[in-house]
Amino acid sequence: MGHHRRALSLLDITLWDITAKVVGLPLFRLLGGLRTEAPVIAGAGYYLGTRFIDDIAQLVYEGSTRLEVMLKKDDPDRGSQGLPPS
Repeated sequence: MGHHRRALSLLDITLWDITAKVVGLPLFRLLGGLRTEAPVIAGAGYYLGTRFIDDIAQLVYEGSTRLEVMLKKDDPDRGSQGLPPS
């Protein structure tokens, strides 16, 4: 299956290159041009049962619009907390 995906990827790249040449644009312009800003994701990891709301609120206050929060069930310093029933 890996060879098929690689072949499709090469075909996809080739078609983008050909399209850019036909319309007379550099490929980066055809794909949307140059960015002066890039989106950033603020990431944080917490153990279940710890307080993280204040940290998340601070990130939002500071202007973060994209957040990724990872929760783990076991804190090695506090022992197993277990997950609440779903």
